[in-house]
Amino acid sequence: MDRKNFALFIGILIVMSALVQLNMSERLRDVKEGRPTVSPPFTDNDYTLSVNDNGVIVNLSDELTRQYGGIYLAVYAYDENGNYITKLKRVVDGKIVIGRDESADFMVKFDGNLVTDIGVSTSKKKFYQILDEAMKNSRNYGLGRCLLGRQGERICPVKAIILIRDDSPEGRGRIIPKINLRNGEVEGPNVCIEDGWCSSVCPTALIHIER
Repeated sequence: MDRKNFALFIGILIVMSALVQLNMSERLRDVKEGRPTVSPPFTDNDYTLSVNDNGVIVNLSDELTRQYGGIYLAVYAYDENGNYITKLKRVVDGKIVIGRDESADFMVKFDGNLVTDIGVSTSKKKFYQILDEAMKNSRNYGLGRCLLGRQGERICPVKAIILIRDDSPEGRGRIIPKINLRNGEVEGPNVCIEDGWCSSVCPTALIHIER
C-alpha cells in the first residue's frame, strides 16, 4: 500500500470510528429510562417458611403470588462457614415446595460482603437440613429474588454494578446488586448512566427503574 492509499485508509477508519461512537451515543439516549434501583427485601408479611421431615414449604402472600406465580425465586440459608447456600424453585399455586431429597443449587462465597465466587453447591447435606441448621443457630435465611445470574454486571456499559451481601437487618443476608460502583472498587458520584439495561435483563424485578 503506497503512502496516499494508506492515508486514505486511515482517514476512512477515523470516520467509521466517529460514526460508531455517534451511533452508540444515540442508542444510549434512546434507551435511557431512569435510575436503576434495588427492590426492598421480602418481609415476614410476604411469606412464611417452615421446615419439617418432608422438606421445606414457603407460602407466599396473595400479592407475591400474583407477581411471581410461575417464576423462580431463591430460598437461601447460610452454612456454618458463612457461605450463602441457595435452592431455586418455581412458585406454584402460591407455594414453593422443596423435598427432603433435594440438594442445594449454588454456593456463594464472599470477600467482606462482596460476592467473589458463585459455584455449584458441594455440600453433602440436603437443602432442608442446611436451612434447618441455619434457623436453629440464628444464621441468616429467607426468600430472595436474586437467581445469581450476572447479566446485569455483564451488560452494564460502564461496569457500574456488582453483587454483594445485604448486611442490613431487613436484608437478612440476601444477595443484591450494588449499583454505581465502578469495577467493584471505587464509588463514583454518578457512575451509572441510567440506561436501564440491567433492569431489562433481571427476571425477578430485583432491579427496576426508579421513575
